Amino acid sequence: MGPGNFESDSAPHLPDRSPRLSDRKSAPALFILGLALIGTCLLIFLAGLFQKVQPAPRKSVATIRVPVTLDSSPAGARVLVDGQDAGLTPLKAKLAAGLHTVELQREGFLPLRRRIELIAGSPLSASLSLSPLPGALRVITDSETASVSLDGKPLTEAEHAFTMDGIEPGEHKLTISSEKGNASLTFRLSAVAAPVVSAPIEAKRVTVVAISRYGDNGTVMSSSAANLSISREKEIEAGETAQPLELAPDRAARLLDTSLASETFPLTPVKTPDLTVIAAVETGALIVVTGDNEASVWLNGELVERKSQNGRLYFRGLAPGDYQIRVAHPGVGERSMAVKIEEGKQAVASLSLNSAVVKPSKPPVIAQTPPVLRPRTAESTETPKPRLPRPQVTEVAPVRTAEEGIARFTVKTPGARVTVRRIDAPDPLTRLVVVDSLRLPVGRWMVTATAPGYETYTAEFLVNRVGPADVFIRLKKK
Repeated sequence: MGPGNFESDSAPHLPDRSPRLSDRKSAPALFILGLALIGTCLLIFLAGLFQKVQPAPRKSVATIRVPVTLDSSPAGARVLVDGQDAGLTPLKAKLAAGLHTVELQREGFLPLRRRIELIAGSPLSASLSLSPLPGALRVITDSETASVSLDGKPLTEAEHAFTMDGIEPGEHKLTISSEKGNASLTFRLSAVAAPVVSAPIEAKRVTVVAISRYGDNGTVMSSSAANLSISREKEIEAGETAQPLELAPDRAARLLDTSLASETFPLTPVKTPDLTVIAAVETGALIVVTGDNEASVWLNGELVERKSQNGRLYFRGLAPGDYQIRVAHPGVGERSMAVKIEEGKQAVASLSLNSAVVKPSKPPVIAQTPPVLRPRTAESTETPKPRLPRPQVTEVAPVRTAEEGIARFTVKTPGARVTVRRIDAPDPLTRLVVVDSLRLPVGRWMVTATAPGYETYTAEFLVNRVGPADVFIRLKKK
């Protein structure tokens, strides 16, 4: 056999290293499987990592409500939670857990604010006390040497007035002293009310007027009869018993017949209890008796705007000296006289027009005419008399009336029925006292006062023309 086809049986047998067809087909499949496995593992890893980074959903606290019970002293306060109206105390509500601002508001009291924290599962119950609004005081006097103190503590003067704010509720005592006079009064401050002045107001040679205000409510009282002018609309007479006083914006009062008559005092509504005290020194007083409420009065040549009441006109706070008084009424007549005012005293000018003299404007004229004779008839048997003209009267003779005086009554028992009766002369009439003063005939009188639950009060008093008779009435309880 030729050399190219030689095969030796004895030559060693070598393995066949050429790749098999089956091996070449399985290699790519394994590779793809490996990649898929790696990708799956990567996805699982990333999913786990995402779950760890993503926060768990948080449960909202706004859905958790906590029971809350709020009460106040006094009750009826408005409750604001975080600025929102929640109702009036006593209040029961459910509020969201967490921090809240609670505010209580009530008229006449200081607002109260608290910060609270509500915890889930822990109900809150609280009772809060409200503090009344403090009061304010103002004292005006015409005395340059006056000193004013409240509860023994002196007040500082500023712009001719003594003022004090932040006065705590309760009872207080005010004292006013000067070289020309002194006065004292007590008053009480309470919530949701005007200051209450206790009667009587003690005053010596001083006229004291106290004006109390709160909200739309006001009262006025004085140590003695005092005339107030209200915003030039009307005049009222204040006395020792408190009487209502109308308050309104731009409303003011003036104390007439005193040196403070040119000053105005506010009568406007206020949000805090307010007390205004006016103390005018009584340098001199004058009573003009006109006998006619429609009569005009001139004081030192100046026409007085006020009219008489009950036939008299009061002037207070007059400086000592001589004064000229004139009283007139159309169709009735006029009268005038000079009076002297002394310090601390009261003068009376009796100028009643009931006995005035009317003077004609022209002299009388008597007509000179011949007598007219009545013709005689057959039926007439009398001799006719001449008819002479009646001369005009030059003046009207004064009408004599009983002498009268003034009696002033101060009744300290509310609801008392007061009557007077003359005891020194026959007088079948018993007069009922319904005003603070009466014009009575000069003489001795008996006053009788009765009231349910009180003993009957009787006393004698004398009426004269020198000055008014002051009758003080206070009944004792049974």
